[in-house]
Amino acid sequence: MSISDVMTKYSLEWKDVITLLGVSITLVVGIINLHGNRQINKKTLFVNAITSERIKWISKLKESMSKYLALTTYYDQKPFLNGDEFKKFVEDLFLLRNEIRLHLNYKDKKDEDINNLIDKINEKIMNMYEIRRVLELPESELLKEMPDKYKKKAFKKIFNNFDRIELVNILRDKEKMVEILIKEFNIIVKEEFSYKGRDELIANINDLTNKTREYLKDEWEKVKQEAQKGKLNRDRWYVRLIKYLKRISNYVKEDIAFLKKAFEKTWHRS
Repeated sequence: MSISDVMTKYSLEWKDVITLLGVSITLVVGIINLHGNRQINKKTLFVNAITSERIKWISKLKESMSKYLALTTYYDQKPFLNGDEFKKFVEDLFLLRNEIRLHLNYKDKKDEDINNLIDKINEKIMNMYEIRRVLELPESELLKEMPDKYKKKAFKKIFNNFDRIELVNILRDKEKMVEILIKEFNIIVKEEFSYKGRDELIANINDLTNKTREYLKDEWEKVKQEAQKGKLNRDRWYVRLIKYLKRISNYVKEDIAFLKKAFEKTWHRS
């Protein structure tokens, strides 16, 4: 069916066709504009969701790290814990360590540095409690409960400090051997857990605090960059679309207006 047949069937004139064409094109432009806005809103919601989740992640990591640092920070009057208090302390220590681990990327160097420091701090603290427990034992039980790590160090010092004849005599005298071994063990423990050990623990905690501060700052900068990038991409896309639609709409309006005038002149002449 041709256009002329359609016009005859529905009693349409050319000016009516042009008007309908203009309305149709305006409707299409409106639909495209609506679709474009929907796409922009979807992208905006996605960017906002990602940014919001990252902010929550940063807040949770900061909270867990703050609790961990409060738990492990050393000060001169900090008491050693016993019984249920010590059990709760250990549970919290490893719970917070695991929470922090799950918030970090195990492949990234900055994340691994933080994890390694936490492991060092935990090991240092647990060794301090273990050594304190062993030192409180009577000598008859101390040798049996002495950690292998320190027992090996004590034996090594004995073999380095005595010549062969002295060593033979010491090894033949069990009581003498135990006495010297415990003495060397006490020296090693004092070296590792007195001022030197305390300073190492404080240094590790300070290092962890600084690295965490830098890490959180970098992550916050990423959040701001992501939010800004999403906004810029959205704005550029939206402005481009609106300009394009306005240009089409203006061209269509001009052409329809021109055609209307032309047909009106022709109609009046006829």
